[in-house]
Amino acid sequence: MSVVQLAGALEVSVRTLQTALRTWRSTTPSVFLREARLERVRECLLSGEDGRSITEIAMQAGFMHLGRFSAAYQKKYGENPSATQRRRLRPGRRGKPVVSSIEPPTPAKSSPPR
Repeated sequence: MSVVQLAGALEVSVRTLQTALRTWRSTTPSVFLREARLERVRECLLSGEDGRSITEIAMQAGFMHLGRFSAAYQKKYGENPSATQRRRLRPGRRGKPVVSSIEPPTPAKSSPPR
């Protein structure tokens, strides 16, 4: 979604949208949209529900320049997108899994004493 599309969807002019966001969030429409896209990408990377690649997720979110996307993601979250995706697959801090797809081990059956 572009700034013009957002303004159209809200049925306001681009200038009104700029003024409102400057007052409401102290930001610009472009920054607001980029932040929303970054949050959506992060949600997708952490959930990993659909198995898509980082490139597919970023492009669908509206990032057409992957280098800029990666730099913006790194700046906002302090890690690159692939680190977020990897972190989802392995234990988090304090040994708790972020996402667990591994079933717990079944207890070994002991034979009765002779």
